[in-house]
Amino acid sequence: MSLVRRFNALSIGKLQVPDVTNNAGLTIGTVTLVAGTATVLTSAVTANSRILLTNYNYNSSQTIGVPSIGTVVPGVSFVINSLDVTTGNGGIKQAADVSKISWMIVN
Repeated sequence: MSLVRRFNALSIGKLQVPDVTNNAGLTIGTVTLVAGTATVLTSAVTANSRILLTNYNYNSSQTIGVPSIGTVVPGVSFVINSLDVTTGNGGIKQAADVSKISWMIVN
């Protein structure tokens, strides 16, 4: 297994993790939250997709929420929201979160 980094992309064997702003058709990438939310444009998402999320870089966030999937529009996009779990109400968006989120779609 080889590990190669080129053109802002990480490649491990057949797995490639691009760091791009145009995610058309991609199944893996990163996005930066703005006011606790981000929309990822990718035609790869379906109604049955499993989308895995993790915090990649906290940037200058004073508060970090838990990344969660919001609205999914099959073939178009999905929304990532940062939810506040400190209040006991996980449905409240953590608007101060500007962290970078890694995402991966499994179809």
